[in-house]
Amino acid sequence: MQTAASYGSKLAGALTSQQVIALQWWLPGLASAAVWIGSNGRWSPPQSPRLDLCAYLRNAGHCALTAVNNAGLTSPEPSRQPVLDPDWQPSPMQATCAGNGLFASFWP
Repeated sequence: MQTAASYGSKLAGALTSQQVIALQWWLPGLASAAVWIGSNGRWSPPQSPRLDLCAYLRNAGHCALTAVNNAGLTSPEPSRQPVLDPDWQPSPMQATCAGNGLFASFWP
């Protein structure tokens, strides 16, 4: 059985320290978005406690597909619409993070 520590030591050799630092910023954002999508009641309504496990998982899979589609994450091509308002300015923390090269070091 592989432990988290042994997996971490294998992964550590595959990434540079700058990539690890960048992942420390991106991974929480990914987790936050996943929780936001998964907890949206319109996309993932509560299930009956009487469902058996197979039915629950089948329903959950359909809900997940709907949620990912409705969140716009399965677009066949990138949207041409602007993501941010033209007047948007980064917060001081965002500006600091963007200015220290963390993100540029992970994606060339």
